Amino acid sequence: MLLAVRALARAESIEEALLDEWAISLPGTAERSEATAQMTAFKAWRFDGEMAEIATAFAAHDLPTGFGDAGREIFGRMAGFKGVENATLDAVLDVLVPPIT
Repeated sequence: MLLAVRALARAESIEEALLDEWAISLPGTAERSEATAQMTAFKAWRFDGEMAEIATAFAAHDLPTGFGDAGREIFGRMAGFKGVENATLDAVLDVLVPPIT
């Protein structure tokens, strides 16, 4: 998930290095992460059930449930943006990994 990767990079103080690498190996990914924050934040609360279903489907076939579990956690942290259609990337990353004060 792009937002989780970018949040981790910010938390580890390597976001600029990640963006530089994305520019080389995955052009447009930085812009896609920004668009994802704006397009997803206001409706993230709705994805809780879907992510739980994904984890359950994986578990039913003895596959790791991490993807669904992680998605549920990420979208859950973004639930406060319900109805906020102009969330910024910075605001979204701050709720995913709050800044150290």
